[in-house]
This record gives sequence, structure tokens and C-alpha cells, in this order.
Amino acid sequence: MSVARSAAGVLLLTSVHHAYGAYLYDTPWRLRVVPFSILASSGIIGSALALRRWSGSTMGSIALWALTMLALAIPIGLIGCSKVLTTMC
Repeated sequence: MSVARSAAGVLLLTSVHHAYGAYLYDTPWRLRVVPFSILASSGIIGSALALRRWSGSTMGSIALWALTMLALAIPIGLIGCSKVLTTMC
């Protein structure tokens, strides 16, 4: 569950960061990250809860893979890599 909390925390901070930037710099296009983060956090927390409930079964294995892919792909892969590429370019 700590992986889910950490990933959801990263997405929450990212949402706050983008919402604040949209307000401060008058760039409303930054707000597009917020609904995406909400959906991703819901998927991450839902798969963590499913893993806890069905641990050791086929559903638990599916939940583990979903949690792994969502937690790695979205907070680290999409958000982290896009920040690195934006900074480098």
C-alpha cells in the first residue's frame, strides 16, 4: 500500500503544481494534467485495494500487474520523463 500512497502523493503534488502554475502564469493549458492525475490515482489506489483483497489469486495477480504498470508508467514514466526532457530541451 505504501507504493500506492507514494504514487498518489506524487500525482497530487503534480496536480497542485500545475494548477498553481496555471493560475500564477495565466496558462490554463496546465490544468489538463489535473483530471489525468485524478484518474491515474484512482486506478493506482483501486488496484492496491484489489491486491489487498484478492492476494494470492488470479485477481490478485492482475491487480499486482495493474498496480505495477500504473505506478511506474504514470508518475515516473510520463511525468518524470517529461520533466527531464522539458528541462533538457
